[in-house]
Amino acid sequence: MTTRKAIASIALLAMGSVFGLAGHAVAADLLPTTKGPPPAPPVVAFTWTGFYIGGYVGAGADTDQFHFIPANTRTFNSADSVLGGVRAGYNYQAQWAVLGVEGDFGGMDLKSRNSCPNPFFTCGHENDWVGTLLGRVGVSPIDRALLYVAGGGAVSDFRYHALPPGVAPFVFSGNFSQTEYAWVIGGGFEYAFANNWSADIEYLHYEFGDVTAPPGTLSAANSTRLSNHMDTIDVGINYHF
Repeated sequence: MTTRKAIASIALLAMGSVFGLAGHAVAADLLPTTKGPPPAPPVVAFTWTGFYIGGYVGAGADTDQFHFIPANTRTFNSADSVLGGVRAGYNYQAQWAVLGVEGDFGGMDLKSRNSCPNPFFTCGHENDWVGTLLGRVGVSPIDRALLYVAGGGAVSDFRYHALPPGVAPFVFSGNFSQTEYAWVIGGGFEYAFANNWSADIEYLHYEFGDVTAPPGTLSAANSTRLSNHMDTIDVGINYHF
């Protein structure tokens, strides 16, 4: 009888333990649960890589030289103008280095006037457009800022003249037009003030090659060697795709 009572007591204790554990599990399931806020989205670093388009306004100044041969006389003429245009390009960024290519087309109203070596005539030129293709090499020392140097080529159309005062006995009036090509060098600074927008300031120097106007164009008897260089500075706004 004692043995049966011991076995019964052990069985009751085991059953109590099982029901107790089950009760604790059910109670744990009923406890309220709390969740933290969702993780913040990852921050995407700004990159200069991609295509862009933009526009610019600024100022330009140029100087030409008329060299009459074989008379070996010269005159220099200067002009300045506001300018404006559009541009498009592509950048590729690898860490802090940025490589790019850019093309632009601008309009202006450059007109020079000065006395020719023959003081009875006025020498000068006109130029109202320029197209430029540049390669750019830059560094981005801090986020969204870009310092770069640029170099490439340009094309423009110049109209030269040597005009008399318009009274007798002057019967010669000289004009010569030429599409000219230049090498270009410069640089600038650009800053991205928004993910898709940047502002820049840029300086460029254009060095056009010599061309020769034959006798009968700018001079009745002399050929004329013409040279021209131009400097521009502008500010622009660009949209990055």
